[in-house]
Amino acid sequence: MREAPLEPENTYIGVVTSISKNKDRVWVRIGKEKGYIPFSTMTWARTPNPDRTFDAAKITDPSQALKTGYVIKVTVKEIAADGVSVLYLEQDPMAQAS
Repeated sequence: MREAPLEPENTYIGVVTSISKNKDRVWVRIGKEKGYIPFSTMTWARTPNPDRTFDAAKITDPSQALKTGYVIKVTVKEIAADGVSVLYLEQDPMAQAS
């Protein structure tokens, strides 16, 4: 389990622990630390579908992309005074070649 404190702008592996009732936050645990991803920053997260444009395919609910127990990559945007981190969902780019 992670012992060192989280640092802003660093990327970590975390586990989704819950989605808030009003669906505006996805709660994530990184070792003993906790944080959340604001839903407004992750509307791009979706299953790839080349037949739909990006704008038409934006998700409207965080559970369309993430579920409790998913292991994800996040970057720490900031750490609040109460120790809760604001996180951004990250995605490793997939190589596309012809």
